[in-house]
Amino acid sequence: MLKTLSLQAVPVSTESQDPLFFSEAEDVNEPVSPYAATKRSVELISYTYHHLYNMNITNLRFFTVYGPRGRPDMAPFIFISRVTRGEEIEQYGDGSTSRDYTYIDDIVDGVIR
Repeated sequence: MLKTLSLQAVPVSTESQDPLFFSEAEDVNEPVSPYAATKRSVELISYTYHHLYNMNITNLRFFTVYGPRGRPDMAPFIFISRVTRGEEIEQYGDGSTSRDYTYIDDIVDGVIR
């Protein structure tokens, strides 16, 4: 019998009232966005399968993954498109923030190994 099931999720499923701080002790039963709701629902399904069938659940939820079949509205595609057309890249804020992106082959390699 299957003892481990892999789905998707991240441990904290809430958007804190204070956007700068959160606690794992926060009540996450009333998510305030569709994104948080999907995270919470996967956690509940995982808990149910563990409880009913004694299955160990490993949840993975990847973010900002890009690759050949990526969404054209993601920053890497927009940046490349604008640069190749000689257009400026639109910048929000003062430019001091950063974001990590993960190439799909790296995700696949990391999960398989």
